[in-house]
This record gives sequence, C-alpha cells and structure tokens, in this order.
Amino acid sequence: MSLVPGLHLPLPEHLDSEAPRPLRHRKGPGPCEHLRQVAAIEHEGTATGVAVTDRFVAAGENAQAPTVTWSCAEGEQWLLRGSGIEVFRDGTKSLELTWQSTAPLSVTWHDPVGPPPGGLPNPAFAHGCVEITVLDSAATAESANPAETTDTADSAAVTEDGAPDVYEIRTEIRSREFLYQDWGLTPEATGWRRFLGEVPVNYYVDPVPGAEHAVVVFSALGPKGSFTYNYKRSLDALPAHKIYVLDDFGDQGAYFHSHHRHLGIHRSVLAALQAALLDLGTQPDHTHTVGSSKGGTAALMFAAELGAATVIAGAPQIKIGSFLSSPHPNILKFMTGGTSQEDIAWADDILRPYIARLGDSTQVTVVIGDKDHHFRDHLPVLQDMVHGTGAPAPRVVTLPGIDHAGIGTPFRQLMPQLLRNAIGVSDVSTYELEGWQFITSVTGGQVELQMVSPANPRTPAAVYLVQDGNAAHKVPYSPDSRTLTFALAAGRQSRFRFFVKEGDSRQTLSTPPLTGAP
Repeated sequence: MSLVPGLHLPLPEHLDSEAPRPLRHRKGPGPCEHLRQVAAIEHEGTATGVAVTDRFVAAGENAQAPTVTWSCAEGEQWLLRGSGIEVFRDGTKSLELTWQSTAPLSVTWHDPVGPPPGGLPNPAFAHGCVEITVLDSAATAESANPAETTDTADSAAVTEDGAPDVYEIRTEIRSREFLYQDWGLTPEATGWRRFLGEVPVNYYVDPVPGAEHAVVVFSALGPKGSFTYNYKRSLDALPAHKIYVLDDFGDQGAYFHSHHRHLGIHRSVLAALQAALLDLGTQPDHTHTVGSSKGGTAALMFAAELGAATVIAGAPQIKIGSFLSSPHPNILKFMTGGTSQEDIAWADDILRPYIARLGDSTQVTVVIGDKDHHFRDHLPVLQDMVHGTGAPAPRVVTLPGIDHAGIGTPFRQLMPQLLRNAIGVSDVSTYELEGWQFITSVTGGQVELQMVSPANPRTPAAVYLVQDGNAAHKVPYSPDSRTLTFALAAGRQSRFRFFVKEGDSRQTLSTPPLTGAP
C-alpha cells in the first residue's frame, strides 16, 4: 500500500471501501467485538492518506481493554506525540498518524527488545510498536480536584443499564498535508527528551553548567498542529537551567491536564518534570515556573506540586472552561469529553485545587494588561483562590493599554528581569515615564535595559547612557518596545537618561547611578 508503507495494517483492497470489516481482537479474556472501517482522506481531490476507524463493542465485566497497535517498520524513526506519531525515513518525514477517540486513552511504546504485546513473538513488532488502549470513560472520569480522584480502571465496563459499552478510535494516516507543523523537532533533534508515562511527554532541556536554579517554561496556545516552545531566545542568557514543555495533546493542546476528564496527561507531565529536575540536581526552592496565557495557567497549576519558589504568569486563564467554550471548543471537548455547561463548569474548576495547595514559600507574579478581558474576568478569580491559602497575595504588574493579543512582547521583555531578580543574579530597577516602563538589570560588567512602550498613545522614547556626565551611547526615538544591552566601564559612574516625546513637548527622567556596576 503506497500511502502507508511499513505500517502493518489490514487494509481492504480499495481505499474507498467504507464497509465495516470485522477483526478478531487478540488481547484480553472477555468478549469484545471489533469492527474496522477504512476510507480515503482527500485534499482538493487528491488522496493524502487513509482514515481508520476502529469500533469496539465490549460486553461483560471481564471484557478486554480495546487496543489498537501500530508497529514500526525497518528503517523508520518514530517521533511520538501526545496524540500521534511522526514517521521519518533518512531524516525526512514520510508519514503522520494522529488519533482521536470517544474515551480517554493510554499510549504505550514497546521497544524492539522488549516483549511484544500479548507475549507472543510476532515479526510485525520486531522494530517496536505503539499500543493505544481505551480507558473506560465512566470508570476513569476524575474530579478536577486531584485529591478527590479514585483509582482508575484499565478495562472497558458495562453501563448501568446492562447495555455494552461502545468505543471508537479514529486514526488518520497522512502522507502529505500534515497536521503537525515543522518546528525542527525530529527523532535526532538535540536537546529534546521524551518521557513515557501514561502518555508521551515531549520537552526540551537547556542545561547550564554550575547553575543551581531551573526555570520550567510552559508553551502558550498556538494554531492547530503548531506545537513549539516559547521565550527561548529571551531566556538564553539567564544563568539557570531551562525546561521547555510541549502541550502536543489533541490537535491544539489540553492545558497539560486532561483527556475526557482523565488526568493521565497531568500526571505524565508532572512525572516528566520531576525526573528532569532530579536529573539537573535542582531543589524545589530553586525551581521557577513561567508561561503566558495557557502557559501561565500551567505555571500556576504545577507550581505547588513542584514546590516552586516563583511563578510568573502572563495573563493566565483561570476559568478555563469559560475561556475555551466559544473560541476553542475542540480543546474543551478533548479535555472534558463535551462542550455542555457542565463540561464548562468542570473545566472552570480545574485550577482551584492546585492553587489551594500553594504554600507561603511560593510567590506568584501576574503580568497583565488593563485592556485585557482577563484583567476583569480571570485575575479577580485568581486573587480569591489565593486568599486564605497561606501563599502571599499575587503581585500584579499592570501594563497600561495592553490587551490579551498584545501580552507576548511585554511579557517577553519583563519575564527575564523578574527571573533574574528571583534567582538573585542582578540588581533590577523599574522606572516609569508617560506610560513607558524602563527596567534596568545590572549583572557584572553589563546592564540590560528593557523599554516597554504603552499601547496607546504610541509615544516615542529615546535613551542616553551617561558615563561621568557624558552621553556614551545614544538610542534614537522610537515608539517600539526594545531590549538593549550596554557594557559598563569600570571605575566610571553610569546612569540612564530617558526621553519621551509627545507632540512638541518632551519629558525626561534620569536614574540614580547604576548599582552593581564594576
């Protein structure tokens, strides 16, 4: 089959055949009817792959767990995603598998040297395989509060009225028009690691020799199929280990949390981070979590369980369900199993138990614009959640005139300075002039200046670095935010002079001598 080379898949002779095909399901002691339906996927009249729908009808208390197994062929390299596989040959992507289901799933990779599924030798599994197993949705649905969850079941069950449970796994296999966008993540990409928990977790580790602190960066919400890290360039110079976590579950992420209310994603991400921090030798009180929007929500969610000292969240969603219900119902459905008001309420309560576990050693800072609807609809909810937990009240850095779409640039500029202050490697000062924010950070023989512009009006600003009374560096007027780095001459007194121009008027501000300079 040219569209799916190397995949051990019993396909009908004609791709356009949509008649259900009965298959014998080999795993488990009890009865489980298994029907497979295969159809072509077309894009603009051209076949781009096949859609394989596996339908399981489980009857009886001892019915086996419905499972679909995909095996790796010789010469293939597989990149496991949270809800799919990218297949490479000779360094080039050739295929992609993505799956969706009517119930939560576990995903298990079997090494070529390990025992094959079912314990029976099979040449189809000689190069490794992935098992996708349905977890009974009724038995595995968990409270948004992890403290209230019960043991989950591994097998399908019978409904209360005695009717058999029906599950579907739809796997789309594409040879072109891929869902996953190319962000440079390949099986050979350096720095990337994969944790095999209840589901696979992909993350990038940027270690810094001798560093005592570590920063965990959670990715923000992107377009469908676009899974990459954020803020790496902004943090490259930070003298701390960095861990960048991907949320590549479903087609657009799952807030690092749940699938059909099953918390296997959250547990897998937590276990991956705990293993990575242990490997880096980082203590909890030297751990910091950061992210913006969805990433900020995750930074808050994982802080207590990691024992983080600092959380820096840019405009985080607190009422997750309410936020997702209109613009991103696909994410809401993946996380909760539906889009009803009850599903929205369940997702709105996700963050509460994690916030309740914050202690007095965790400082939360929220960076948010005053024109952002999160400022009105989410920030007060977070403040109420934190109140009474024993944790310090969240510090709020309010950005005048910034809405939610505009949070990325100022957060990218502010967050490294806030982290430097948290880990004690710089002398940070903030100045304000006519809506502009000027943030200076002195480390050793250099000073970094962040110029954060107001959104409205877009007044231009300029800056001089003055040394011993003379303008050693002049930065011309611009209405744009900028980050600048200057070398400081030893033995000379240095300060900044800021200028903001509005019409024919000009306002100026001079800083005190920069402390921490050589």
